[in-house]
Amino acid sequence: MKRVMASALTLALILGAVGCGEKKDDNASIIGGADGPTSIYLAPSTGSDKASEDQTADVLEAEEIIVTPKGVPEETTHEYKPGEGGFGNLPNAEGQEGEWIDLNYASVSEYFPDPHGHESMKDGYTKETDLDGDGTLEKIVIKDLKYNGGDGGYLPHVYKADGEEIKLPIDSESNPYATLWGDEDVEIFQEDVGIGALSWDEVKQIYQSKGYTEEAFEELRNNLSKDAWIRGDFASGFVINDDGKKPELIIKFYMQGMGGHADTLGYVLMHLTLNSNGTWNQEKAEFVLDK
Repeated sequence: MKRVMASALTLALILGAVGCGEKKDDNASIIGGADGPTSIYLAPSTGSDKASEDQTADVLEAEEIIVTPKGVPEETTHEYKPGEGGFGNLPNAEGQEGEWIDLNYASVSEYFPDPHGHESMKDGYTKETDLDGDGTLEKIVIKDLKYNGGDGGYLPHVYKADGEEIKLPIDSESNPYATLWGDEDVEIFQEDVGIGALSWDEVKQIYQSKGYTEEAFEELRNNLSKDAWIRGDFASGFVINDDGKKPELIIKFYMQGMGGHADTLGYVLMHLTLNSNGTWNQEKAEFVLDK
């Protein structure tokens, strides 16, 4: 049964945690991301919200995500496109026992040929391109955040031709993605908005493709706390996707699995386009498989 979690969740902002430890309260389990400052955690709500968890729905209601830098008037903010996310599409909700199911997800290698060692994962890496279509080149420069775990932290900074920075909707204190490991599925969130979900059949296949036996997979699953939250790591590089339309700045975020930082569940890719007034549109947040 599919669950719509966005309306049953509240966003809790808890300032920086260092290391890979686990932080718990009475209602949530949050397992650490990359070593370094973070500011976004997620926690399930309690009380009367339980009733809404039990209701069924096929489509996630539209929710707004603010992706415009601070200081820009509110009317220029971008509404997250509900058609790009939600829990209405579990491709393989019921896999056949013993059969290899068809995972309907792109591979990160379609964007990043070497996702764990991409060329953009280097301090000072620079690329120039015309992101907003005005005929002048923007410069994208990587800053190494010195994080450990996962793919580390490599934050892009974007500059105009005159050197003025065009602030991204993320910074060194942001960590927008997390997974909720529930009884029925594994749900993926950007802050408090659901962007997708994996059935446990799909999760099992991801682990089997990495060489896990069914026994090892079940042991990892059984060690999870009930409704555990596992937060993703920070931004770790970028590519430019220019298919003849408006160029996209695509930033990758490593999503760890049940076994910690060495265990890659997959990635979430943040697709951004730049407007002529210096604001950003988030076109989609896309879950992709490891290479």
